Amino acid sequence: MKLLFSLLFCVITSSLYAQNTDVQYIQGSPKPSFSNALMGVRSYNFDCISNGQRIGDECAFIDAFFIEEMKQWCAATLPSAQFGIDYKYPSSTHLLMVASYSHRTQMNWNGVWQWYVSNIKIMCYFGTSDAYNYEFSLPNFKVKGNDFSVHHVYNALRENLSGYIRNYDRSYVLQLPKYKTKWNESTLRNYYTSYGDVVEGIYESTAPTNGTKGNKYKLGLKKMNDGSYALIYLDGANLFDDWSEGEVKAFLTPTSTQGIYKAKWLMLNKSISTDYYITLSAGTMQVRGEGTTETYIKMYPTAEMEAKNSASSGTGFFLSNDGYIITNYHVVENARTIKISGINDDNKTSYTARIEITDKQNDLAILKITDSQFRKIDRIPYAFKFNTSNVGEDCFVLGYPLISTMGMDIKLTNGIISSKTGYDGNIAQYQISAPVQPGNSGGPLFDKQGNVIGIVQAKHTQAENAGYAIKSIYIRNLVELLPTTIAFPQTNQLAKKSLPQQVQLASKAVCVIIVNGD
Repeated sequence: MKLLFSLLFCVITSSLYAQNTDVQYIQGSPKPSFSNALMGVRSYNFDCISNGQRIGDECAFIDAFFIEEMKQWCAATLPSAQFGIDYKYPSSTHLLMVASYSHRTQMNWNGVWQWYVSNIKIMCYFGTSDAYNYEFSLPNFKVKGNDFSVHHVYNALRENLSGYIRNYDRSYVLQLPKYKTKWNESTLRNYYTSYGDVVEGIYESTAPTNGTKGNKYKLGLKKMNDGSYALIYLDGANLFDDWSEGEVKAFLTPTSTQGIYKAKWLMLNKSISTDYYITLSAGTMQVRGEGTTETYIKMYPTAEMEAKNSASSGTGFFLSNDGYIITNYHVVENARTIKISGINDDNKTSYTARIEITDKQNDLAILKITDSQFRKIDRIPYAFKFNTSNVGEDCFVLGYPLISTMGMDIKLTNGIISSKTGYDGNIAQYQISAPVQPGNSGGPLFDKQGNVIGIVQAKHTQAENAGYAIKSIYIRNLVELLPTTIAFPQTNQLAKKSLPQQVQLASKAVCVIIVNGD
């Protein structure tokens, strides 16, 4: 078609909303024995709470002693695991050992200082989940001066925790709880192409949360059964072993402010934080929580795809009383759903329809109402005229332009046939002076006797009252290609009626077509 630059197809676009999905909660592994939990460890690191204070870079000799003793125990017990002091976030394969103890120094009778260490507890955290915590008490001990040649902590760990080698075995890795969906990136892309609403899509973080060691999430925003949204994890977790494609990363609940949601955000260890807020606007998503703000960019669908797949409306009219309707091809192009309304002037009831046959070159499509609730209309009130009308003949148009602002009542415009050829001399079209607007596409063009002589297609954007309609002969040509025979109406009830009477009768068989509006 050559109507791209100077013409406006008479079709209306708007936002649309999606279908829903389910979430399955999968419980984590039951708490195993400590010995079995060790076999799922691939890395470890340590911390100390010394006299009630967490140690820093500068620590006393006794604190350094504890760290070294725990490190030696891990190296002996977990030879296939690695010391990972730089692990920012523990995973289910990571062991964090925290030693908590009290200590004091005292000079003995011969002038030598002694360390007295008591209330020793060793806490072992796997994946930082409360479900997989283990606590052990060790005996008190004392050390003369700074002589740590006697391995008090190491020996106590070997005796009280494990004196055996534990090699890594994947089957012993703890499985953290998860909210699992059926979706992955591939199925979400297919869904967004067919059903996604204006905010749904694949979002990607613009930068890791904590530099290069942070998480650069790719998340899919999906509408759920209850109408709320969820973010589905696709890729990018630094500790990817804890996360699999298709898990829920966050549940979103709408607030009183449009576009702002309160989120239940699943942390790396699968615990839920309720201190997150998400803002969706103009293809971006901002995630704010726990002192950080992270920006995501919508990567899919692209802006071009969203414009192409947005909801639209046009006009159509009946070819037969059993539900065959003619409209423009561009009205139903890329249609996922088609709803027909306005039959017999009833704008509150809509019916499902499908495309039966199309003629892209001449911008025509025949639809068939498939809804089981549809009942045949009484009769087609107009007839079709297939020979070419003359320049100067009166004509009128019925349709549903700009329904979002002009409403769902049928609209009438009238004028004359301005030319027997259309845009750029197209012999398949008439040029008409009857004003047409977005939404008139697919509506009938009548002569003054009430015969259908064409179908409205477009308006010229650079000229006043210059519209174009496809001649009715091309409708007949397309009907003849249908596998089902359709007999055009032979009786014209509009003949010899006044214009108001013609409109009243004809409007019962002229309908509004909503595409992708579900």
